[in-house]
Amino acid sequence: MAARGSSYQRILEKYFPGAREGRDREIGRKGEGETGRWGDRKNGRETYRADVLTTQSSLLRIAHSRHLPVSPSPRLSVSPPPRLISLSSEHFRVTYPTDVDRRDANLVLNTLESARSDFLHRASAASLSTDVPLLEIRINASTGDFTARTGQPWWAAAATRGHKIQLQPVGILKRRGSLTTTLRHELAHVVIDAVSHNHAPRWLGEGFAIYLAGEGPLFARYATKTKLSTDEIEKRLERPGSQQEMRMLYSLAHNQVLELIRAGSEASVWKKLAAG
Repeated sequence: MAARGSSYQRILEKYFPGAREGRDREIGRKGEGETGRWGDRKNGRETYRADVLTTQSSLLRIAHSRHLPVSPSPRLSVSPPPRLISLSSEHFRVTYPTDVDRRDANLVLNTLESARSDFLHRASAASLSTDVPLLEIRINASTGDFTARTGQPWWAAAATRGHKIQLQPVGILKRRGSLTTTLRHELAHVVIDAVSHNHAPRWLGEGFAIYLAGEGPLFARYATKTKLSTDEIEKRLERPGSQQEMRMLYSLAHNQVLELIRAGSEASVWKKLAAG
């Protein structure tokens, strides 16, 4: 990152979120406020929005899902610029390093096409129609490349900005059993943003994306007895302090969406999104 021209403050922010420079705490606070590290906006411009990396048990994946701990000491080396290949379908273009198995790239395309059809059908059942643009998918060669390209923490599974989705290396997502749910989650955000015209509150967008992606059982482990209002969830989602807090907030957001569905229907949530 330094070779690319990044400042040491920016490097600290990417690899050690929340770190402060001891000599001047005010500089630390100012830097944190400017980076927009959890996504949304930076200096008036949209930045990447990240979603937490989840893990499924390979033995119990079909029956039910659960989280396994993520290593606290990932290797964050940034590899030299890899040679890239592009593979396209009707609605997606996947760009990936040459050492990625083409079958994995095809799996990404097929999963996204299937999810797109599913989500648009469900929106249509709620009497809504929306237009989803051609999406660019980038499979990164390493976690270091992912964090350097998106500015998001190493524990994020993927990050979305506009019509671009950045993914952690496919091998990492496959080993954690989260490739399909990660792709569905990121695409759900794109569809939700299209339906809501980018006006959906964060708690509703995240909770409904978890619901559409089928990740509810994954986040059930992080349920808490603490009750937070949607306004409180929204505020804390702007700047979660850790991976664990982010998972807890996602769980709370998902539970709020489930309550909306139980009180009405899935169609009512789609209409709530469309109403802004």
